[in-house]
Amino acid sequence: MLNDTDKSHLPLVSIGVASYNNSKYIIATLESIISQSYRNIELIIVDDFSTDNSVEKINEFLKQVSIPFKFHINQKNEGVVNVCNKLLSLVQGTYYTLIGSDDVMLPNRIEIQLKIMISKGADMSFGRINVINDMGKIIEHSRNYECISEQTTEIIMTYSNLLEYNVVTAPTVMLKTTAVKSLNGYETKYDIEDLPLWISLASKKYKIVYLNELLVYYRIFAGSLSSKITTLLAHYFLIRNKINSFKFIDKFVVQLFWLFKLTGEQEFKDAYKYCQKGTFIYFYSYLNKNRIFHSFSYRLLKIVVSNRYVRNRYNKILLISL
Repeated sequence: MLNDTDKSHLPLVSIGVASYNNSKYIIATLESIISQSYRNIELIIVDDFSTDNSVEKINEFLKQVSIPFKFHINQKNEGVVNVCNKLLSLVQGTYYTLIGSDDVMLPNRIEIQLKIMISKGADMSFGRINVINDMGKIIEHSRNYECISEQTTEIIMTYSNLLEYNVVTAPTVMLKTTAVKSLNGYETKYDIEDLPLWISLASKKYKIVYLNELLVYYRIFAGSLSSKITTLLAHYFLIRNKINSFKFIDKFVVQLFWLFKLTGEQEFKDAYKYCQKGTFIYFYSYLNKNRIFHSFSYRLLKIVVSNRYVRNRYNKILLISL
């Protein structure tokens, strides 16, 4: 059993919490960590200059904690990517996982995930989430993506997979520390911390395993750090940067498919608010506010991406990209 009371032969797992203005939820997050069935864990918290009473609540909570912990407070707001790199620098465990300060782990999350990672020799694993609201009520039950089997399945994630869609549920990810440090941590040139790392791991052929297990309750509420459209846009800009070395026609085809994907999302009508003014994606998303233009552009793109030649070209790009 991985929850053996003798911890000396069990790998240390570091659990990092990125804290920012979540005083209402931070205690529930911390309680879900110290209540894990797997006991050889350390708790690491980095607060990114919260302006509410998160720091006071965390300090009070830590007075009662019996597991090893570290608490770092940023003297200015540094953003989520820098917070992740700070957490990584403090990690002592063989494996680690990061979680937001408003999410909740299931009690056996670490035990289940670590057992699979050890048995499969994995460098990264992820599972399923249930989405909850600010009151903790489930508003969306976890479901598998079409590309994932209903059975616990090994997935060797490739750049091609992630070019098509990101199936990784970030709050459930557990990583082998040496693998991430070999890539020098999280890329600071992007505004998102997770997807560039998944792509880098996949491109270096690190082993990524999916677990058909519910591991985390992921909270969404007004004012959350991330939203569907900002995540999609970040993915778009990341992919656009990654294909800079492609032939012009291949870059054009990939961007056509991504424009089609973005146009099909209801939230895209507000995308211009999150885009740099003067860029093509800004003007395109701004025009999409108009229902007539939105309908026309979506139908036109659908015709183009449904073309056999274009589809075959896109599939070929996915196969040979990395």
